[in-house]
Amino acid sequence: MTVGNAGVSKLRGGGYSHVCSMCEHMHKALAEGRGLCGQENCAGPIGGGSFPKYVGPMSRDAIARSCFACGKEANKILLTPDGFVGSCNEHLRWVSLSQAKSEPIETLTPASEADGVSV
Repeated sequence: MTVGNAGVSKLRGGGYSHVCSMCEHMHKALAEGRGLCGQENCAGPIGGGSFPKYVGPMSRDAIARSCFACGKEANKILLTPDGFVGSCNEHLRWVSLSQAKSEPIETLTPASEADGVSV
């Protein structure tokens, strides 16, 4: 399934996060009239995750360098048990630091091939 601009706008307008609005699972759910993507154990930093089942046009690096909620440039990296995701200062307050550790964006460095993330 292709992620289209109209679907992204509809999802963002409906309160979905930037990452969810870009995910093929969410666009499929939208096309089928469902409100949730149905992916188990896939959550953003509010739920203690880094969107591990995300499938879409953004790379893992792009997810780390943009805010998970609004898509603006990230100021912080949120380290979660299953990875990392970016956050702007405004949305950083949404995340309990018991679920995700905040680091300066400058800590994001080119990853090794073993990490499976390209910069």
